Amino acid sequence: MDRFCAYNARFGHAAGDALLIDLGSAISRVLSPESAGARLHADRFALLVPRPLLDEAVFLTRFSHRPEGAFCSVRSGVYEIGDVAPRPADMLDNALLALRAAKRGAGERRTLTYHRGLREEALFFQDVVREFAPALRDGLIGPRFQPIVSYPGGSVAGVEVLARWKHAEGGRTDPSRFVPVLEEAGFAAELDMHMVVRALVHLKGWVDRGLGTVPVSVNLSRSSLRAPGLPDRMTALLDAYRLPSSLICLEVSEEAWSSDPAQLKAALSRLRDAGFSIAVDDFGAGATSLEDLAGSPVDVIKIDKSFLRSQMSERDGMVVKSLVRLAHDLGLAVVVEGVETEEQALFLKEAGVDRAQGYLYAPPLDRASFEALLGGGSERGGGSPPLRIGLIPKPRGGRKGAGGGKRPERADEVGVERFFHEEGKG
Repeated sequence: MDRFCAYNARFGHAAGDALLIDLGSAISRVLSPESAGARLHADRFALLVPRPLLDEAVFLTRFSHRPEGAFCSVRSGVYEIGDVAPRPADMLDNALLALRAAKRGAGERRTLTYHRGLREEALFFQDVVREFAPALRDGLIGPRFQPIVSYPGGSVAGVEVLARWKHAEGGRTDPSRFVPVLEEAGFAAELDMHMVVRALVHLKGWVDRGLGTVPVSVNLSRSSLRAPGLPDRMTALLDAYRLPSSLICLEVSEEAWSSDPAQLKAALSRLRDAGFSIAVDDFGAGATSLEDLAGSPVDVIKIDKSFLRSQMSERDGMVVKSLVRLAHDLGLAVVVEGVETEEQALFLKEAGVDRAQGYLYAPPLDRASFEALLGGGSERGGGSPPLRIGLIPKPRGGRKGAGGGKRPERADEVGVERFFHEEGKG
């Protein structure tokens, strides 16, 4: 049942019990002699019934209720029994996997039928959760570096640090798979801080070795931004490495704005007051508008790659140009992700886009390849545009890093992670 806990909180547990009894009675009335049904626990029921009973429209009509003016709808996960039936316990497990997927679907389909991919997804989830801590410890999760290019000149104006998971099995290097798992399991903040530390380690090395230095962008999840001590942790890291905050851009996904935007703005304001630049990542992929960002502590929007098509129509072009113009009117810089062709790059330059990244310029690079680019020793083939190192922009007047303080014995992630463990921060 959707939002059953909220119903209990609003009307009381006695009303919740009455609702469950009402639902159980409704189920009993439709069971045929060949059917079976039982309450498993809480608001979950299990049925063994002919398939037509579980038609979505019929299901909603029969089992959704409006007691005391409150609409209470249900969701179901279905396992269809074939010619060879597995053990009853396995059938129930499969139906529960489908139910879990249906509940994650929010307002979408309320009845979902089991398929093999759901079990593979569940196994992948458990594998990621089990292997995450050892992978961090053994250095299997690390950074790749994708250059961000300035327009119109084409110099390297920054770099985004992206998490990659090395694994003997396939499918683990794609962050679009393992990052959502870590977010759901509550481990995204640990990944964030691991990647922040690794980014600072490499940035400090580039500064010390006299390589061309550009601002570094790192991603922060919603769970990291909920932590009240995040600004202090970030500034402590900068103190440890004697790096200015003007070299760090913190990227927040557009999806994060959908939950408690007031708290998110407050957290970003504290980070921005500390001198960090703030970027909204994947802008346009969700429901956030530029109006939502007006007055927010944001410096950059990164337009999602879905706005770029292999064959862009006149209408597509008008949308992007309007978006760029409105962003500039709000004082926001515009970066476009996923640039793959010269035609796209030419259009974006004409549209007034400030910076871009994508495979046209470089894929996410390993450390050695990106350092060769910083040092000017990388020749790029394939007809790709040449990359040049751009100048570091002036700080906006925010925090400029620590002038004093004891430097760690070694500028590596071990010392800083030990510091936070000693402080009880994890």
